[in-house]
Amino acid sequence: MTDATTAAIAAARLRAIRTHLLPLHRAVLDYERSQFEMIHGSMGGPHEVLRIVMQHEWFAWLRPLSALIVQVDERLAGDTPVLPADVLAFRNETRSLLQSDRGGVQFQDRYQRALQASPEVVIAHGKLIAALADTA
Repeated sequence: MTDATTAAIAAARLRAIRTHLLPLHRAVLDYERSQFEMIHGSMGGPHEVLRIVMQHEWFAWLRPLSALIVQVDERLAGDTPVLPADVLAFRNETRSLLQSDRGGVQFQDRYQRALQASPEVVIAHGKLIAALADTA
């Protein structure tokens, strides 16, 4: 296999991880938004929602997941070819975040709560875990 082919396959695998991270992030964010709005009322329009999500402590626990997506995007947009080692690193980082304490106790507590309460989060989580297995 050529270096270009290896890089193309690695980039495709990294894009697959990203493709499954996004719906998980969206599902968790939607769940947290519904919980926030039950207590605080409507968040308003899209600009207000974005401001609240970025600044309010309620959503702070989601930042490690958001940061992981940004890191994948930055790696895919980088000037150097994506390597199989990059895919392995992001796969391990994603698993570690979702299945251990890498995100911290608050992340794990809130993520587990979302998994228990939201079928959408469970489905997105399952699809991501399956995608991670496919990138091996």
